[in-house]
Amino acid sequence: MINNKEFSSTTPQGVTFIGITNPSLYEGFDPKLTASDLIEYAGLIPQLMCNGEEGKTFKENIDDNYIYGHQWDTRATIDDKYMYNYPEDEPLAPILMIVNPRTEEQALIYPYALVAVQDGGEWLTTRLD
Repeated sequence: MINNKEFSSTTPQGVTFIGITNPSLYEGFDPKLTASDLIEYAGLIPQLMCNGEEGKTFKENIDDNYIYGHQWDTRATIDDKYMYNYPEDEPLAPILMIVNPRTEEQALIYPYALVAVQDGGEWLTTRLD
């Protein structure tokens, strides 16, 4: 049976977020991966998303916190199962969904440091490597 797990975590700066493993219920997801494994795999990305002033979005926090340069893009699409679809590439399943418990805002973390955030109802993507 394919399932996902919800957990709560706190960044070193004290910001709490909800994480959901395998949000797309992808059959190829390794069920042995724990929430801790996925947080480690995601590296600093959850902190980049969550740490910021009250009321800022994940996108705004990434823009403020990621100093190495990135570009938001809409060429990749995120379907209703949260799969990342880029022209001529195989679809990618997210490894982790991050949810802001105060606003219910969602963001997705994919392999290769790809990230998707919602902005005005539209999914935007970037790479944070």
